[in-house]
Amino acid sequence: MKVKDDPRLAGQWPPLEWGTAGAPSHGTVGRLAPPAGVGVLIDVKCVNSPPSRHITLVKEHNGQRFRAQIVIEDGDFRRTLYEVLRRYTGLTIAEIGEKDLDLWSHADKRLVGCSHLKPNTGNRVFDSLRKLWQRYSSGKQFGEKYQRARAVIQLALFQKLRNQRKVNAISSFLFSEEPPKEIDYPNLERDAFAALDEDPELEELVWETLVVKLGLCRAYDNRDLFERILEGPVFKNMGGKRPVRDVAHYARLIDRIYARFSGKQGGAESKGNQGQRGFPDA
Repeated sequence: MKVKDDPRLAGQWPPLEWGTAGAPSHGTVGRLAPPAGVGVLIDVKCVNSPPSRHITLVKEHNGQRFRAQIVIEDGDFRRTLYEVLRRYTGLTIAEIGEKDLDLWSHADKRLVGCSHLKPNTGNRVFDSLRKLWQRYSSGKQFGEKYQRARAVIQLALFQKLRNQRKVNAISSFLFSEEPPKEIDYPNLERDAFAALDEDPELEELVWETLVVKLGLCRAYDNRDLFERILEGPVFKNMGGKRPVRDVAHYARLIDRIYARFSGKQGGAESKGNQGQRGFPDA
């Protein structure tokens, strides 16, 4: 459902009363405020404490900023709307009104109805994505955690294979990216699963990181990659086997695997620069 059509926002979208930023917006309309749908949304804040549980919006037009509030007593809906509005910062108020209010509609339908997942696995993955999104709602922390996990996985694979080109190809395969075209690797899938089968802890990290990547795809509305992961051989192979743990477990898992392999590679600096350091191709 579009933001402008949701009955819970009846009479509140677009906000009609805009005060100049820095001045109270209750019942006042800035003398120079543009029409309600005009102006670019530049900031959103969510206030969850009484007496007024609301969302504050700041828009900009012709170099001036204006502020409005949307009062929402329903806590779940207030948080959902807040995340939607944060995602659409940079669009005009009118453009936001045309956007989908449900951030998770596509992910929900695809995961819960995914035929190659065992019963309830889709629901568990979907619930985990919701929790991850709530925990890493800024997106920045979400991406940083994913990048660290990818670097640790690269490090572990290199210690096992001692061949950076193969490591790059296997890593790309595991996360549904295009493997490097310059490498002839006819047994790519076999070798990728063999490396994980002999190391259950590493396999668990790959699975958890794949789930996090699904969350990133949903956060940035990358549906093509979301579908590629969901229909890829790795997700199909692992999807029904492993539980999805909480964020604290994921962080500990990254640290634990890094500790196992980093001593052989010379510390934290090397893990992010393997491709540039000229590791030997055995």
